[in-house]
Amino acid sequence: MSCGCPGSWDITFRFNGVDYHEYVSGYEWDNPFLKTISGKDYLYSACDDRDMRGGLVWANSPGIAPIVATAFTKTDPNCVSSQSYDCINGACIVSTQYDTPGIYASLAECETACGTGCSGKCISNSEWATIEGLSNQLKQRNCS
Repeated sequence: MSCGCPGSWDITFRFNGVDYHEYVSGYEWDNPFLKTISGKDYLYSACDDRDMRGGLVWANSPGIAPIVATAFTKTDPNCVSSQSYDCINGACIVSTQYDTPGIYASLAECETACGTGCSGKCISNSEWATIEGLSNQLKQRNCS
């Protein structure tokens, strides 16, 4: 799976009411998140489920350093990533977000067709049911 162009993530986290920045290398579609393992927080990639800090613990205890913002900067200005989109419930969504087929080659193409009928290229009912099922599973998680 391609995770886009290489670059640097600026992760802003909050500790005792103060914002701190940490820079980690990754790819543009990483979408970093904290994963608690054995009571310790690690920074993981949503794109390829890798530990973005090589086993370094983010904070001393879970929830003490929630991510409040992320920003990505490409390191290779010549890198052009290709991302596909799908029209889901009237909105253009990156295909990697829900592992959908990626019917539209560009955001502009998706936005042209999406909304009123999706020009006959909408996600099937069974694919949408899968997405809804995954969404309902997330609702059951404690995200505090």
